[in-house]
Order: sequence, then structure tokens, then C-alpha cells
Amino acid sequence: MRRTALILAAHGSRHEPTVNALVCEWAALLCSFRPAGTQATTCCAAFDEVVAAFHQGTPTFAQVLDDLSAERVVVVPVMSSEGYYCNEFLPAELAKNRRYAEVELTITKPVGLHPDMVGLVETRALELADEFAVRAGTSSLAVVGHGTKRNPQSRVATERLVDALRLRGQFAEVHAFFLDEPPGVEEIRLRMSCREILVVPFLISGGPHATRDIPVRFGAAVDPEQGPPFAVDVMGRPILCDTAIGTDARMLKIISSLASEALSTELHDANHSCAPPKLTTRSIPRRDHVAMVLGTRGSRLARWQAQHVARLLHGLGAAVEILELSTLGDRVLDRAIRDLPSDAPFTGDIEEVLLSGEIDLAVHSLKDLPVAKTPGLAIAAVLPRGSVTESLVSHDGLTLSQLQPGATVGTSSPRRVAQLLAVRPDLVALPIRGAVDDRVRQVRGGAFDAAILATAGLERLSMLDAAAEELSLDAFLPAPAQGAMVVQCRSDDTRMIDFCRAVDDSATRSAVTAELEFLRPFEHSETFVAAALAKCEGARITLRARLLSLDGRFRRDVVVSGVHPIEAAQAALARFDEIIETHPEPQR
Repeated sequence: MRRTALILAAHGSRHEPTVNALVCEWAALLCSFRPAGTQATTCCAAFDEVVAAFHQGTPTFAQVLDDLSAERVVVVPVMSSEGYYCNEFLPAELAKNRRYAEVELTITKPVGLHPDMVGLVETRALELADEFAVRAGTSSLAVVGHGTKRNPQSRVATERLVDALRLRGQFAEVHAFFLDEPPGVEEIRLRMSCREILVVPFLISGGPHATRDIPVRFGAAVDPEQGPPFAVDVMGRPILCDTAIGTDARMLKIISSLASEALSTELHDANHSCAPPKLTTRSIPRRDHVAMVLGTRGSRLARWQAQHVARLLHGLGAAVEILELSTLGDRVLDRAIRDLPSDAPFTGDIEEVLLSGEIDLAVHSLKDLPVAKTPGLAIAAVLPRGSVTESLVSHDGLTLSQLQPGATVGTSSPRRVAQLLAVRPDLVALPIRGAVDDRVRQVRGGAFDAAILATAGLERLSMLDAAAEELSLDAFLPAPAQGAMVVQCRSDDTRMIDFCRAVDDSATRSAVTAELEFLRPFEHSETFVAAALAKCEGARITLRARLLSLDGRFRRDVVVSGVHPIEAAQAALARFDEIIETHPEPQR
């Protein structure tokens, strides 16, 4: 029988010997580690050898395979995230081993992406709160990742972890911070609204980053001889800082899970295929009975929406794999949205992948989709609507009425510009691009005096504390379908349509149908911008519709009702006939 080996691949340190010593200790423990209720064939005891390897330290990634006699090797990156060291450096260094071509090699996902990591970080934070007699539910939780500008993927694991922790609701707010990219550790006190702050370093090493750099950068004076966890008072606010998550012995179970899953998969593949094994990075396994791939943009808000839908579908018995896709609107940030060569800059690329069959479903903010449906695609579900209002984020916490004349307000929406100028013609509207959290950072960094964002996006990212005020519906009527999420599939995929019907909200679907039907004639207008909000009241739909000139000098509202969404929209359009006749659109 062929020998098997497990390698724990860590960054390591030449200057902090205890860092490498801990990983080596874990390797020794994993030789006999067996979680309760498991068999030797499904845990690390099935490996003939378990060793540690390092980028900094010995053995190195480039020599570890040559020191092993095993023919089948599983490598578990003892790293908190994907990125340069996990996805690029580690595979390249392993390929330098003389025995590289002789072994069957599998690299798992890093430990930081294991589903159990969310529970471990949450447990550590709750234990930290309990140790210092702090109420978790009224405290802020800061999760500090390393991050690096070298590879944008490195921050994704931390952001996903934070998204998951927010949904669990144990803490008043949860935010991600980074050592090597924004938002930096220095911003912890500025961004956190609760008096008491818990800090959990989402780092593997218990070295200087966790014990010295983090506390010093958020303003704490700590004794270098005193290791975390510790409590400090920074400008009247208690901050409790934990040690690195990677020093927790419960990590052994996560490592064992990744290793045993990879080994069992290899054994299965060996028994059912003659194809030569390849170097792989495994993704989440999909069950065959109700398995689906869900496509989404890669922004934090888009991922939150996709994860929300995935949880709903999982509750119905589905195995959902989320695939992040790039869109034109995300790639091109130096041009206004209306100047991009697409009517669907944030959805068109995803729709193409959906039509190709590479994904089964797509999740969108409905207002990003063109009114005209793409041939071959259908809306499988419209989810219950979120907040429909707009919120103002300002650099100095000023409300709209408090902004000084000439203040700059960031927005790339002609509708928001028109309504802003209708209320405050003395302000200057400037285009702003980027994801929700990035636009908030631009305002806080002084690039704009303020910006207008959808309240729903701030809510979903637990960033409502960034808003100076929620703007009234009288002044800022929303975009048609604002706050609504949809699940899209191929129109001939009856299996997906039937499955998603359980998460469809008929009241929201009726309301947004009326709003979008009203928008249809004005979607590409060069004279008017449209805003609308519909509500289902019993068997009738009430639609409030608004047209504005681009400069905000002309504004007219109508309120109509009907028993059908299309009927309500047509009634509103009929009321605007006179306006359209007296304000003809220019020839294109």
C-alpha cells in the first residue's frame, strides 16, 4: 500500500522561533489526532507522516517533498487566507522539489476558509468578552486580517468571515481591518460606534503582528512582556485584544478536517478513475441531488446578497456553490456609469455566463438589470424587499441641510443628482465610483464632502453608523426596484424555477413590476429621470411616480392605483402625457 504524508505549510518566521515551534508541535500531535466519533481512515491518523514546512524556516516548501518517502501527499496551508503565499508562492516552491513529479499532490484550501473558522472566531470573541465581563451584544468586534496590496484575494477571507459573523448577530457590529491595506488598524476607534471594542487578530502567527503591531497601531501602550489577551483604555474606550486565532488548539480539528477530506477524495478518485492526479486547490463539495452554482459580482455587498440567497436555498435542501464573476462596471472605474459601453455594466457579463450554462443561478440587485429582459433568461425569484430610502454619508457628519454651499456630493446616479439639485441647487454633484464600502472610504478620506448611497446597502454591510442621516422619501424617491434582490436563471430551466419559487415574495414582485414598467419609456431618456415606489395594499397597488429634469428644476409627482402592476404603471404614464408633450426629448 502506498504511503501517505500530510504537510502543514505555514509562512513561519526566522526571528520568532516559537511561531515555527507551534506548527511543528501540531504536526506531531496530528500523527495521533482523532476527533471523537471518527475512524482512523477519516482523520489524520491515516497519514504515515505528518510534517511542517515553512517559507521562513526549515524545512522549506522547496525541500520538504524530498525529505519524505510518501507517494501521496496532502498539503494544508496553515494560512488565514488565499492570496500570494497560498495561491502563487506555495505551489511554485513545491514544484522545485526533485520528487515533485513523483508524488500525487493535493493542496487544500487554507485553514482560514474552512466553514468552522467562523464558529471558532465567534467563540474566541465571546470568550474574550466573558473573561473581561463585557456584554458581547453591546460591543463592537474588529477582525484584523493581514491583507496585502500584492494580491487583492488576500482580503477576501477576512471580509467573508466578517459577513458571516454579522449574520450570526452576537455582536452589535462587526468590521474588518487590515495590517497592510485599508481600512487599517488605526481606524478601529474611528469606525466602531460601541464604547467597548473586541479585537480578534485573524492571523496564524502569534508573533509581533498580533502581540505588538496591532495594539500599538490602534493606540494602546502595552507591556512587551505581557502577552495577549489584554484590556487597555484608549481615550476613554475599553479595547480588549485577543491573541492570534492561529494559536488556538481547536485549529487542529480544522486542519484534520481539510486533510482527511482531501485524502478520502483522492482515494475515491483512485478507485474510480485512471486519470493521473493533478495539483489541485479544492472547492466546496457539491451534492448531486439538488446542487447548483450561483454567480455573483465580487463586491462585499454582492457577496452578502449571494450568501443570503445561498442560505435560503440551503434551507430548502440545496447544495450551493458561489462563483464570483467580474463585470464591466467593476473593471472600469475611471468612467461614469452612463458612459460605459453597455446598458447592463453590472449584470451583462454574469448573464452571459448564465446563458452559457457555467452557472445555474445569478443574484442581482434588481435595479442593476435593464428593464427589457434578456432573451433566454427569467427572474426565478424576487426576494422580500429591503430599505428603499437613500442615506447621506458625510465627511464631518453633517446632514444635507448643514452642508456648506459649494460642498461636493458624490453620486453617479442621474436620478440622485436631479433630486439633490432640486433640494440644494447650491451643492456640486460629482461622479463617484466603487463599491459601497469604498465610496464610504472616499468620503472619509476627504475626496468628497458627502455621498448619497442606498440605505439597503449600508444596512446589509452593517455600515449604517456611517450615515449622517436617512433622506426623506419626499425629497429622494428611490430608483424603481431599489432595495430588491432577484434570483435569475435560464428560462428553460424549470427545475431551478420550481425550486426558487419558495423564496419568491409576491408582494415585492408586484411592486417592482409596477415601478419598472413606469421606468421603461424613460430608461434611456436624455430629458427626464424617473423615480418610483409602489406598495401592495390589499388587492390594489398604489404607485407614486416622479419625473425630473436632469438639472432638478422640473419635478412632478403623481400617485395612482390599480389592481394589476401594469395597470398602475400605465395609469401613471397616462398622467404624464401632457408633461412629455410640453418637454419633448431632443433628437439623438
